[in-house]
Amino acid sequence: MSLSAAERNITCGLRSSRSWAVLRILLLFILTSTWILNTNTVSQAEYSGERISIVESAVEATHWQLVKWKNNETVCNIFVQDHRLPNNLEIINYCGIDVLQTWINTPVCPQALAGYGSQCTGLFQRNLGNTTISVKKVKKLPTMSFAVSAPDCQPGNWCTWLPKLRINANEPVDGHKITQLHLALNGREKIYSGANSELFLPLTGENGNWIEYWADSSFGDQSKHFRMKYRNFQPDPKAEKYRFDLLSQDWSKEAPSASLIWNIFPPVTSELPLALEQPRSVSGLTTLRHYNYLAGHLIQSGQVNAGGCNGEGLLTGGVANSCGMSAAYKENVEWQNKYDSAILAAAKKYNIPARVIKGIIAQETQFWPISNSPYELGLGKITENGVDMLLMWNSQYYLATCTTVYSEVACAVGYSSLAAYQQSVLRSTVLKKVQGNEQIDILAAILLASATQTNQMLLNTIQIEPENSVSYEDMWRITIGNYNVGSGCVSVGMRSFPSKGAMVTWDKLIEQMVGNCQNAKDYVEKVFEFSE
Repeated sequence: MSLSAAERNITCGLRSSRSWAVLRILLLFILTSTWILNTNTVSQAEYSGERISIVESAVEATHWQLVKWKNNETVCNIFVQDHRLPNNLEIINYCGIDVLQTWINTPVCPQALAGYGSQCTGLFQRNLGNTTISVKKVKKLPTMSFAVSAPDCQPGNWCTWLPKLRINANEPVDGHKITQLHLALNGREKIYSGANSELFLPLTGENGNWIEYWADSSFGDQSKHFRMKYRNFQPDPKAEKYRFDLLSQDWSKEAPSASLIWNIFPPVTSELPLALEQPRSVSGLTTLRHYNYLAGHLIQSGQVNAGGCNGEGLLTGGVANSCGMSAAYKENVEWQNKYDSAILAAAKKYNIPARVIKGIIAQETQFWPISNSPYELGLGKITENGVDMLLMWNSQYYLATCTTVYSEVACAVGYSSLAAYQQSVLRSTVLKKVQGNEQIDILAAILLASATQTNQMLLNTIQIEPENSVSYEDMWRITIGNYNVGSGCVSVGMRSFPSKGAMVTWDKLIEQMVGNCQNAKDYVEKVFEFSE
């Protein structure tokens, strides 16, 4: 139904109850982004270097005007691309903040209904019908991308010749091409004409080196500068044998566990603990350990008959005695290995050492999945704090979870910026999954989050890149300790570290922790010893 000018003016007084001061702040921000759409030219600088194009098209619109009651003078024209009244954002876009303020503050004028509009103050809206207008819209264009390949030797392997690296740039915008490709290494820049480069990698030390690359386009811009770390290490100068490793998203699955987060390579000249070596198959996770807590639950749940044993095979507290352990040995072995396939799948998915995952489960629950506590759930005794760390520090898992509950726009602000009730809903969503088939996947995802969090804590407290201050093995010890006792304990140890310039070791760090936080030392050692 169409309203008369007087009727629209009478209703406008209902809008003026909003605080103009608050509205003005919001609209100043919106004005900045909306006004751009109606200018003739837009530079890349105005879009923070993003690639854009301006698309102009003719559309049907309703023509409105804001008019002064006093003298019927037209203040501004507004075009709305559907049949409705203009909203405040459209008014500010076409008319400006001051006109919007006048419109919002226009009082109700009963005289207009009687035909005495000239006695009213402020503005009224006038509908001039449909028209065709030209609309300019800003369209974001895709940016240049890169592909990294190693044609002669795969990263993560030993080579019998000097490894070669290829970097290819791609220009996705039709009608344009890559003009130059830049590589910077050891302080020297090499420029390739076109989109392709090929380079024999110079030798590095055991800790590797950085290579930087970027491209120029006929579009008139330059890509972002990207960095990746590589290692081309020859332990014996007399032997044609090179250890080649690459920390790049193109080769993320081949990178050692969490090394892409820390930019730290595992050692070549010394062996890693078995716990940090990824098994080639499920059989590499098989264990034959005696677990009296697990055996006790197997007896109590009726899955093992220990009737021939004293006390039905149980000690006070519900753990199995030696006779109960013997009676439950077969089932004990089956239970501690029944999750191996799921553990290895989760380990490969998140690039986490599978034996670390299994070692943590052995420590927490001895593979018995039913928790006696409502606050520690599943095989890994996952807590609400653990899920909080997961959603805060594992961005991919957070987005995948958040967008099942809220819109992509709402989730885009990040977990820490969500309202407290929204965070609580997401934590509850994950905790429900912990009690289902996804608990091992969630445990691995939490360990990845812990690896990311410890990396940032080191940067914040020690103020030295982890690659220059911590060994690969100790970063894993810190990560596991962080899972066990929490970031509060670990951060206290980091802040109390005696020398900010010295290498950080797990042994020195645990000495700086206080109270029960030091229990992490025994916990971490048992996780590592689990694979021995």
